[in-house]
This record gives sequence, C-alpha cells and structure tokens, in this order.
Amino acid sequence: MKKIIADASMQTTLSPQPINKLIHCAQGNLQYIFNRSKFLQELSLRVNQSLPKEIGSYCTVGNIRGSFLILYTDSDSRASLLRYYVPTIIRDIQQYLKTTISYKIKIRIQPLLFDSD
Repeated sequence: MKKIIADASMQTTLSPQPINKLIHCAQGNLQYIFNRSKFLQELSLRVNQSLPKEIGSYCTVGNIRGSFLILYTDSDSRASLLRYYVPTIIRDIQQYLKTTISYKIKIRIQPLLFDSD
C-alpha cells in the first residue's frame, strides 16, 4: 500500500462564501444552471397565477423544451383538474414568453414535491 505524503503547500483551504457572491460570479455551466433555474421558477409562478389557488399551489413547472411544457402535481385528482386548465395555461405561457408556439403540456404526478394537506 502506498503512503501519500502531503505537505502544507499542497493544501488549499477555501473559506465559505455567500451564495449571492457565487451566483454573481458564476460562469459557464454554473451560470446556465442558475439562469435556467430562475427562469423555470418564474414560469412556475406564472402558471400558478393563471390557476385557481387550490390547484395552483400544487402545480410546478418541471421543464420547458421546444414546444413541450412539463408540469408536476401531487395526485391523480389534481392532475385531472389541471387538464381542464391546459388552454388557459397555454395562453398565459404564450403571452408571458411573447410567442405563438403552440405548447403541448405533459402532466406528471410526483407526490413528494408538495407538502401534504
């Protein structure tokens, strides 16, 4: 078995930095992830505002790619209710993104994303 000898010059310690500083200085892939996350969060808020409160609070945007919007909710019954609001969601998304793309919405169920009632 080899012994690894490390001297003091090899050690680098980084002090903790505030997350705001990291986000501000982020570059490349990290910057893309922050921007994408912020965009999806804003889109999720927009979708929630276009729905009645009892449904909107249990719906979140999972992703948007091309003409597909993926929404998550916590149960089959809420997913069924959500399907009635698809035309409203599409209209609001088109207005928000200032586009005429005809979005297709996929509704997925993932109970662990939301707190229980």
